[in-house]
Amino acid sequence: MSQHIAIRPLISSNNKILPGYFSANSSSRSVEPDQYARFTTGDNDKGHQRNSRSQHDRSFLASPVTYTLLAVNILIFVAMYVAGHGDVSSVSTLFGDKDNQLIHSGQWWRFITPIFLHGSLLHLGSNSLFLYILGSQMEQIYGSKRYFLVYMTAGIFSFIVSYIYSSVPSLGASGALFGLVGAGMVFPVRFRALVPEQARSQILSQLLFTAVVNLALGAYPGSHIDNGAHMGGLIGGAFTALFLMPEVLEDRPKTVANQSVASLFCAFLLLTSAIAGVNQWKWAHQQEPLPAMVQVGFGLKGQDPWWSLSLPASWKQSKPAVWTIGNGAEFVIEDSASSPAAITQAALLIQKNQKGVSQVSMDGQKGYHLILQGEGKVVDFYLVRAYDRFILFQLVSPSAVYTGSLREYTLVLSTVRFVHAPEKVAPIQSIAPPKP
Repeated sequence: MSQHIAIRPLISSNNKILPGYFSANSSSRSVEPDQYARFTTGDNDKGHQRNSRSQHDRSFLASPVTYTLLAVNILIFVAMYVAGHGDVSSVSTLFGDKDNQLIHSGQWWRFITPIFLHGSLLHLGSNSLFLYILGSQMEQIYGSKRYFLVYMTAGIFSFIVSYIYSSVPSLGASGALFGLVGAGMVFPVRFRALVPEQARSQILSQLLFTAVVNLALGAYPGSHIDNGAHMGGLIGGAFTALFLMPEVLEDRPKTVANQSVASLFCAFLLLTSAIAGVNQWKWAHQQEPLPAMVQVGFGLKGQDPWWSLSLPASWKQSKPAVWTIGNGAEFVIEDSASSPAAITQAALLIQKNQKGVSQVSMDGQKGYHLILQGEGKVVDFYLVRAYDRFILFQLVSPSAVYTGSLREYTLVLSTVRFVHAPEKVAPIQSIAPPKP
């Protein structure tokens, strides 16, 4: 399934996420322990020399990587908005979201490209705000190169974990931002001798609170948040930070030797990201234009539809719940209220073929995915439990045209939206959830 998920990003209601934490003189690259203690506590004696900048410099020269990332994210979102005629979700696959099926087919670059994509203006705005607040501070502590390593490594690792644990497509910078939170947690623990206990406690409690709140939001039903990516980013950022010395604490003068390793890794990530972008651009230009879509609502006659999806205008409805795709394939929808026998059969097939079943989330509702092949046909189906109903989506296709039908099928499933609980109908057969 290629379901677009608009990830809710990291949001903090308090701009002072790390009060006193990143108040170090960002131009200093040789910091004594007693000086660092003053930085973290804000206690500056008269003998301590500071430059004319504020405690935290938010200029471009102080945080060039952060501002560049902000610009790239905004420009790509504008391109998605234009290409999708205002609907960025319709072009997320073309721009490189994390899509398990496409990654499995060899598109490795989809571990990188989703870091720079966003599913809505709110998604972009809240992630950008968090990047501006925390990212610029982290960059002045770790230095631009090492900060870039943390950000990109965390972002890539977040989508690797998401690929392993979730078949639902996702995108967004929040995994990389969780990596910055992870690096922020490592800092006061790794250098605990330089950070006063009170400051350390405050830093860790605030970062932990930020992480826990956002993970809790991701666990809320219907949140559309990829918590697998968030956890992956948090771990990736923390792990990377274990091997990096923040520049504000480095007591060695800058030399070619002690800068070369970070420079090489940065060059590798930049080159790999550029190759990823080129590969995605080439692939997108090889795709056919997206079909015109027609929204279809489902519910009792005379009632507001409790769920809906969009179907290509070229599909023809041959039966009440069957659409022909035009190449011999059919798209079928069954509901436990009207077709309990079909739902029961699907549940039995899932229980029988446990090794081939993957758990999925469709618009916040949990379900199961299974592909069966035989007698020259492929049956690709999703059984989703929405509120007190089960809904079955099936693509029944001749094997020869299955790949050609898959693109429109996954596009249709990405448009599924559950609006509210269904109307009560009696009787509704109770079906136990399958246990793969």
